[in-house]
Amino acid sequence: MRLFPVLLLLCLLPGISTSLQGAAPQDTLRQGDRLKVGLVLSGGGAKGFAHLGAIKVIERAGVHIDYIGGTSIGAIVGGLYATGWSTEQIDSLIQGFDILETVQDKTPRRYRLYYDKQREGRVGFRLGMNRFKLQFPSAISHGQNLINQFADWTIPVHTIDDFDSLSIPYFAKATDLEHGTSVKLDRGYLPEAMRASGTFPSLLTPFSIDSTLLVDGGVLDNYPVDQMRAMGADIVIGININSGLSSPEKLGSIVGILDQLIGFQIVENVEAQRGHVDLEIKPDIAQYNVMSFSDADSIYQRGVIAAERQMETLQAIARAQRASGVTPAPRPKIVPRNEFRIEDIRVSGSRDYPREYFLGRLDKELPSLFSLEDIHQAIARLYATGNFHNVYYRLQKSSQTDSYLLVFIVVENPTRQYIGIGWAYDRLFGTNILLNLRINNILPRTIFEADVILGKSSSLGLSLFRDNGKRPSLGINFRMGWFTPQTFFTDFGDNTDPVPLTLRTDISNGYVQANGYIQTTVNQKFTAGIGLEYLYLKSSIDNIRIAGEGSLDFENTYFFAPNLYLSADTRDDRFFPTRGFYFNAQYKALFSPGNSGDRSLVEPPRGDFLSFITAHVEQSIPLSRHFSATLDGYAGLALCEKLPFAYRFFPGGVRAEMPFNYVSFYGLPFTWNSDESTTDLGQNNLLKAGIKLQYTPARNHYLIAAYNYGLTSTEKSAFRASYRTIQGAGLGYCFRTPFGKLELIGTYSPDKTSGSSFSLFFSTGMTF
Repeated sequence: MRLFPVLLLLCLLPGISTSLQGAAPQDTLRQGDRLKVGLVLSGGGAKGFAHLGAIKVIERAGVHIDYIGGTSIGAIVGGLYATGWSTEQIDSLIQGFDILETVQDKTPRRYRLYYDKQREGRVGFRLGMNRFKLQFPSAISHGQNLINQFADWTIPVHTIDDFDSLSIPYFAKATDLEHGTSVKLDRGYLPEAMRASGTFPSLLTPFSIDSTLLVDGGVLDNYPVDQMRAMGADIVIGININSGLSSPEKLGSIVGILDQLIGFQIVENVEAQRGHVDLEIKPDIAQYNVMSFSDADSIYQRGVIAAERQMETLQAIARAQRASGVTPAPRPKIVPRNEFRIEDIRVSGSRDYPREYFLGRLDKELPSLFSLEDIHQAIARLYATGNFHNVYYRLQKSSQTDSYLLVFIVVENPTRQYIGIGWAYDRLFGTNILLNLRINNILPRTIFEADVILGKSSSLGLSLFRDNGKRPSLGINFRMGWFTPQTFFTDFGDNTDPVPLTLRTDISNGYVQANGYIQTTVNQKFTAGIGLEYLYLKSSIDNIRIAGEGSLDFENTYFFAPNLYLSADTRDDRFFPTRGFYFNAQYKALFSPGNSGDRSLVEPPRGDFLSFITAHVEQSIPLSRHFSATLDGYAGLALCEKLPFAYRFFPGGVRAEMPFNYVSFYGLPFTWNSDESTTDLGQNNLLKAGIKLQYTPARNHYLIAAYNYGLTSTEKSAFRASYRTIQGAGLGYCFRTPFGKLELIGTYSPDKTSGSSFSLFFSTGMTF
């Protein structure tokens, strides 16, 4: 069987080694009173799997549980049991739950802002700032995925605020972080109580309930027997999964050390509580630790064994209950519900975002029938904005019959400013460092970013984007910089010449680029817009000098370019997709008043309406668990006789991020050129088709094999041009790290105009 590792991860609190003890029912009842039994579940991390095994045996013995409560993992198991789930149902709830994904608070890529999808992979890490002072995170995770999982599992009791009204009266213990006191949670929203009680310091951020900052209850009360007695239990059964303090050889990890430090504070308390328990079930799990999630089945069975050792006493308790008038009844099974009619929404906890902001993420009109997946998607879209630490939900009955009010409960992210760092290296562009400043909500729903790239291709970039949801959004981008050198080799003569001549041309490009746009985005998957671009390009030939004046300008021109674009992105990963679709098409019309200087080698084309279209499409298809294939195509087509140098097409290189109209092409160098005239560098038209096979032998490791085929022409419009063919292939290995990719790719092409047909490409770092 597979159990729920995510529940246990919350509660990594150690316990105290105690001996198994048993006790007969207390003879303190007045005549006519029912014998009430309370069940206490201690904290203990992954060892909490034993709780389910022991509860199963308690049920089998016929004991009726009148109260249930616990700490940390005990509070979580107890909360689910009090909701009405059986031990078998609790087991089935969590089949396939991925603990790593849960802790990382990841949101599937399909829900991220389209703006952010286009900028993925640029920054290695970000740190938040408060008034431009660095802030460091208080824990690894905000528990976003976790609390929503709790919300799903407790839907049957969303309308209950008093935990005494659950199928079994329930309480959880948490610790007030500000005052250092133990807090009993027996009212409110059940998922919040479970989340607060299981907030292991440094793993999960403290959780606020009624303005009280709470962490794991096990810090002060890991075995709340006295609280159970105070509820009115005549007999208290305790399941103690604590194993005492760890030996030195088990303190080799950060979690182990934190576990031990917290353990010092609870030893005395647990020992005192053991004296108040009537029957203690103590599984033999000393060899396991708070992180033993892979041993779930074994731990569960040890819970069964420990409880079965107490079967005689458990059966005696059951007989005493029946003698006192308790009539055991089977627990009603919960039938999971997947669809709800949502009449309206309400937002709790939002200060800066109006109700309309949340309505825009629903993707449905109200009232309407919502599946649980529809609710998850709306929450994912909200969380992916980065404006919230937590977004979760509660279903409350509306005034309409069988209709619900969907309540979004949010914890706003107070951090608005972030500084990020990225780095990248390859042989062509050398080492470059990216410094990024991002300010969310610099204006309402507006993102501002500033980039500085230092290195061989230095630049300064600014962007401003206002997200208007379903209404058209606005954006402005500005970038200035240079990249150098761009090297071309031009052959003169042919093989019959006694001395063949090859001319090397080194071109440096300086540019200023700005554009404004209006776009409409649908479901963060599709976008269409209109924009206006300004581009100034100065391309200098570094190895040709004019006496007294320096290098010769190859082109020194500026352009205005109105444009239309349509884009779609449903890929599961930008760089190593296994499924999904990508499409980007653009039309640009070019207007140039002329050269900006008098030393330019080429004049921009005259007497012709300059325009072109580009289209890039990718389709990734999973072939098996580890294999996938990506089909891709690219078209860059001139709608005029000759495009200016700034907008011509350059196939070559394997970089994921290309400037201007540079198009990756396995086998050809980044600066490949097919024409013999230095004034016709680049292609007027380019067509490309390719396939890439990807094998993933292990997480973040990729083996790729790729082939591409293309058609190019250096002049005339797309429909009048004469084309030549190009082709190439690549074979390589890629490894993804938290700080970027490492790529080693060997390529081959028979169409290289200089050097060997074989090339080796190496890069590491981010993509910018």
